[in-house]
Amino acid sequence: MLRDRVTHVANVKGIFQVETQQHGRHESQVVLVATGASPLPLDVPGAQQFVNHGIGYSITTHAHLLAGKTAAVIGSTQRALRGVIELAQIGAQVYLITPDATGLSTPFAQALRQVPGVTVLERYAVTQISGATSVEQLVIAQDGEQSVLQVDAVFADLGLLPNSGVVRRIVQVDPAGFIWVDDQHMTTLPGLFAAGDVTTAFCEQILIAIGDGVRAAVSAYGYVLTHPARGAAAVTA
Repeated sequence: MLRDRVTHVANVKGIFQVETQQHGRHESQVVLVATGASPLPLDVPGAQQFVNHGIGYSITTHAHLLAGKTAAVIGSTQRALRGVIELAQIGAQVYLITPDATGLSTPFAQALRQVPGVTVLERYAVTQISGATSVEQLVIAQDGEQSVLQVDAVFADLGLLPNSGVVRRIVQVDPAGFIWVDDQHMTTLPGLFAAGDVTTAFCEQILIAIGDGVRAAVSAYGYVLTHPARGAAAVTA
């Protein structure tokens, strides 16, 4: 499989110029960006050590493994709140830990407080994660006083960082850097399409992102058919 990394995308007189690390420049009539997003990492002692050993960044992917167990969710994003509900529905005991009240005033968050098995620890900071070979304890603090939670897993959902850097200069993005797309997955620059977690559309699930990619590819193909070719092939970033 051919692997490379795009370093720069420009549009010159209607033709895209795509620079890559290993294979130089490619020209294209259409570009499809499907570069995803990266989770903001949890930066406390033990967090890096236990990644994939009790610490995860995707609740949806791992929720089914925690039926009847205890999990802590750190963060108050929409994804975090949805994940807490998913965990509670399979019978997990869930601690929702947030450093402030941001995101907890919505109707969705208020309803979450009434879900059996969910304990909301508002204005707590995580200071350490520990265990023998996997996560066992979570140390939290509020106003200088520390508490220890016994947990089987920790999920950090502090937000996503969209991998949109190569096209941010030429398309419209939201304040967080997610690429704006219409219902055909076209961006604000004709001929440039985007799909998956890098866009303003809510995805996270792999199958949803795959479906978005297929729809974007179909839209991109339709664009090629309805616009005169200028000697360039399509490129996927």
